[in-house]
Order: sequence, then structure tokens, then C-alpha cells
Amino acid sequence: MNTSETLTKQLAKDKILGCVVSKKNKVVFQYYKNRKIAGKHHKINSCTKSLLSALYGIAFDKG
Repeated sequence: MNTSETLTKQLAKDKILGCVVSKKNKVVFQYYKNRKIAGKHHKINSCTKSLLSALYGIAFDKG
């Protein structure tokens, strides 16, 4: 089983609705529970705050 299949299986098991992974501005992996989910927007307020906080900490550490 390749990495993509393993990740897809785990996301389905954990009841994740959608996941997109990009590297160097290119989408390298996409998972959606179904087609309807792919076009739907989701609120990620707390996720955004956590990510911004981590990026701020990294920037602060690097000066």
C-alpha cells in the first residue's frame, strides 16, 4: 500500500471530511469524503489561530 492509500484509509477511519496537502504550491494529495464535500467551505477558526501562532513563533525564533 502506498502513502496516499494509507493516508486516505486513515482519514476515512477518523471521519475527516476533507484534506488537501500541497508542496511548493502544487497539490500533492486530496481527500474528500464525497464530491459534495469538495465544493463546500468549512469554518476553521481555531485551526487558523493555531497555525498563525506556530508560524509567529518560528519567525520570532529565526529573528
